[in-house]
Amino acid sequence: MIYEYTNYRSFLKGVLANKNKRNNSYSLRAMASQLRISPALLSGVLNAHRNLSQEKAIEIASALNLNKEEI
Repeated sequence: MIYEYTNYRSFLKGVLANKNKRNNSYSLRAMASQLRISPALLSGVLNAHRNLSQEKAIEIASALNLNKEEI
């Protein structure tokens, strides 16, 4: 799934959309909680107002259960 995307923003948007499609009560807040980041940070990243540090990107990838190759 990750290889379909050209950048981490579109990947995260895709993850959110897929989870919301399966459970329409799944929200940006729920995803932020799962990723252990603030909803404001996630919103900022998705809307290209904020960037992720390399360390935070690795933490998020781990929370999404991506393997080393995908990370």
